[in-house]
Amino acid sequence: MKRVAGGFLGADGMADTPLVSVVMSVYNGERYIREAIDSILNQTLGDFELIVVDDVSTDGTPRILEEYSRKDSRIKVVTHVGKSALDSSRNSGIKIARGRYLAVMDSDDVSRPNRLETQVKYFTEHPDVSVVSACVEYIDEEGNPLCAQHGVSLAWKPGFVFNNSCAMFRVDVLRAAGGYDSGFSFGGDFVLFQRIRWGGGGVVVLPDVLLRYRIHALGYSIRAKRSPKDARDFALFCQASVCLTYGNHFEARKRLDVLISREPANITYRLYYLLSFMPTYLTGPLMRDFKPFIKGGSTSMVVKKREND
Repeated sequence: MKRVAGGFLGADGMADTPLVSVVMSVYNGERYIREAIDSILNQTLGDFELIVVDDVSTDGTPRILEEYSRKDSRIKVVTHVGKSALDSSRNSGIKIARGRYLAVMDSDDVSRPNRLETQVKYFTEHPDVSVVSACVEYIDEEGNPLCAQHGVSLAWKPGFVFNNSCAMFRVDVLRAAGGYDSGFSFGGDFVLFQRIRWGGGGVVVLPDVLLRYRIHALGYSIRAKRSPKDARDFALFCQASVCLTYGNHFEARKRLDVLISREPANITYRLYYLLSFMPTYLTGPLMRDFKPFIKGGSTSMVVKKREND
């Protein structure tokens, strides 16, 4: 069961249907949640609802969400009574979404002001397309820019860049596909995109940078693959990886210097350090072949079913 707060229904028990439903899942996200919500409230397209699914946060997140839902009736807060996986939280938002389109938003990222408008415009002009993503700018835990994706393929297929963190779906297609597969510990988004593609839906990645994607030790993609003890170094390694992939060798070397000082015998760190002295037109293709195992990079990833409790 869950509790829903924020003006979901009108006085007559009905509600106007928004064009876009934005679904954001959060767990203990007090550090970044304000910036994430503000980036949606400041969109050039204002016809949306923002559904925030709070997965039993124990920090100041519930208080912040209550504050925002009181100020803006477009914000709906869904509070789980028990901890669940990220994809299960997203599915909770999908179930009550009322929009024609549904945009995914993570609680530590920042959408560019024109994100929703740009994606809706593409849907309007391409009725055969079911999912629209876009490029992202990578940032660190403090919001400092690292690099931006470029050179992506518009028509997505497995092995190509696809960013779930700034995806937008046609809601009818998303629900027909069954939403996210919460039976996977990681990679449920990839399974969903494949299912939609196999069903004949067009999946595209726009060349526009429409979201700032934060790589940090407390991010879900880091925590899903590393223990808290290793998360700090893995976050640095992921930052270095995207910098090498998209041409910011200076920032890559800064992070690899730190990692090598902590673990001098690590061959991968030293290999990446050598790559940082190669021309950027060579390192980009090389890194894409290596497929750094992080969200926002290639979705050609290994997924596994969660073990039964």
